[in-house]
Amino acid sequence: MPQKLNHSETNSLRNFAAPNRRVRRSLQARYACTSPIKEQAYRIRYEGYLAHGYIDANPRGILYDHFDNEYHAPSVVIYDNGKAVGTVRLCNFDSTQSTSVTDKLPSAELFELTAEKIRTRFCQNVSDVRAIEISKLAKIPECESDLGITMALFKMLKIVAIAMRTHVVFASVRVPHMSLYSRLGFRIVEEPRYFAKDNIVLGLMACQPDDFRSIQDCAERIFHGPKALGTNEIHETAATFFRGEIIDVFPHDSAENGADAERFREDQYHLEQHAA
Repeated sequence: MPQKLNHSETNSLRNFAAPNRRVRRSLQARYACTSPIKEQAYRIRYEGYLAHGYIDANPRGILYDHFDNEYHAPSVVIYDNGKAVGTVRLCNFDSTQSTSVTDKLPSAELFELTAEKIRTRFCQNVSDVRAIEISKLAKIPECESDLGITMALFKMLKIVAIAMRTHVVFASVRVPHMSLYSRLGFRIVEEPRYFAKDNIVLGLMACQPDDFRSIQDCAERIFHGPKALGTNEIHETAATFFRGEIIDVFPHDSAENGADAERFREDQYHLEQHAA
């Protein structure tokens, strides 16, 4: 199932970079390592996917699959002032483990990904391949246009990817959502194609952590201040997260940096004009 992002959010430059989108509030994250937190993630997915007609209603009001039972596929839950509002699942593949890519990454079978193919295309100079796939990204319907929550989800991806020394991050993306992923450092590596089994058109996008770090940090400065997490802070935050503790997603809140915001808006304007 593809990521859940609002169509207007992916295509509106004003929504993405307008100064009034700068927020000061308590966005927190937690690892879904207990049954109650997992239930929150499953319900957010269900509500978000149902609102867009991606799934049919079911009496339990939750959405999950067999990957949710695996240790390598942790889910993140984002809270806005204590309310669960967003979630994303981060499936991990490590070639040092005795398993295939298709057992670990949901889209590996669709796009015929193998460890050797990933190494050849994305990390030729390494012996061990480490990859993450974003999946089951969703927000509750009333927060669908809230870009701050979207940025919080991608911030957690960045923290986990860098802390785990990931070589590449994958995402199976619907065409209307590709522009937002492009703004965050992703590029198309498999052109969109139709999958009859799921009756859906998806393309495969990928990002390497250095690219993701620089572009996402630029966006972060617009919303939550100019200071980004250093390497040590990233590892400390990841360790706290995987202990199951609540963490502040954007701990560094400061005065708005107008020059950075204006420069970023100009960059997005040129990007959007080029994409058109």
